[in-house]
Amino acid sequence: MSAKNVNTLRAAHESWNKRDFAGVIRDGAGKQVASVRTPAKAVQYDANGDRFVDASFELPPGHYTGAFALAATDGKLLASSKSDFDVMPAEHVGLGKIIMTSRVDTLDKQLAFDPFTFVAVKYAVKGDRRFHSADKIGYFASVTNPTAAPEPSMTMKMKVSRDGKVVDSGSWLPVDLAQTGPHTYIVATQFEPNALSPGHYTLELFLRDMKAGKASEAFTKGYAAKTEFDVVQ
Repeated sequence: MSAKNVNTLRAAHESWNKRDFAGVIRDGAGKQVASVRTPAKAVQYDANGDRFVDASFELPPGHYTGAFALAATDGKLLASSKSDFDVMPAEHVGLGKIIMTSRVDTLDKQLAFDPFTFVAVKYAVKGDRRFHSADKIGYFASVTNPTAAPEPSMTMKMKVSRDGKVVDSGSWLPVDLAQTGPHTYIVATQFEPNALSPGHYTLELFLRDMKAGKASEAFTKGYAAKTEFDVVQ
């Protein structure tokens, strides 16, 4: 490796170690309701060199837009993202957004506002939803107010498509939910490594509440959510 390359790597390393995380959240009317700017420590995500920074905010129910950025202390932008999201009221019934991950860590303890951490298990979000074929690809999603809490009985079907073509239509199977609150649960799973070849995928998740009324949508139709992700070489 040349001296120039060594200096480039050193500069990149120093840039990642001198950085700030900034975030602004606005409500549905465009009013700023939360913001943060703080020194950030980008954690190594995997052996491929990816890093991540996460944070948590306490917000009342509503619709929000969040804009987030990671910048070097000299102002150089390293990464940014913007997304819309909803905070549901306590009485909301349904399945939340599917969040993708390939890193799941069991913690010794959990603090009140640890990001993406449930029952002392942290799901490090893969923000770009780009995975390698050797990754153990996984996801998690919240389930709120299923019938007969705290002992719900639910079945789940997972459908996977690649470049618009169904590769696994799935089948209805019982699913174990991890309880995270009085009426909130987490459904999570991981694919085996090398199970998916490179391509663009759509993941659709369907849940049915087996203790709901036989004529209710929760039983007959269930709840559904979907997301997209890529597998790369």
